[in-house]
Amino acid sequence: YIYQPISIPLVRFAAQKNYGKWTGITVSTFIPTFLSMLIIGTWHGPSWTYVVFGTMHGTFMCINELYNVLTRKKRRKKKDSRAAIFSYGLLTLLAFVSAEVPFRSENMSDAGRIFRGMVGLHGLGLTHDWSHFFAPAGNGMMLPIILLGLLIVYFLPNTEQIMDGV
Repeated sequence: YIYQPISIPLVRFAAQKNYGKWTGITVSTFIPTFLSMLIIGTWHGPSWTYVVFGTMHGTFMCINELYNVLTRKKRRKKKDSRAAIFSYGLLTLLAFVSAEVPFRSENMSDAGRIFRGMVGLHGLGLTHDWSHFFAPAGNGMMLPIILLGLLIVYFLPNTEQIMDGV
């Protein structure tokens, strides 16, 4: 409902003007993708946090499209390694989680504080009492949970793979 009404006229415009590769991709892909995400972000509410949320998603999606354009020929010739696929998934997770910060924040000041905490500027949050590190409410219990989640994502089939097997 948002992307296609923006994209189709821009694709036609780029084709009529006979733009080169990069200008054509910018007009037909990057601009509609970014604008769609910006509109979706602002649709959530009248706050700068939603504008930043949409801007971050649009930027991340444009970076992904740029990467796909730059590596298309290489990826046709050679499959990505499991390590590369794992790193792509991890990078996507980090991008998504970071874009959720402004979405869930009350204001940009709170979002900034959370971002600073995410990169360790408020300390690592580890307990000084190591005897309670792996207690049920201790910080150490998150490590095995995160590891288990990563193992599930990395080694078990996703829904697309499951549906292909049906």
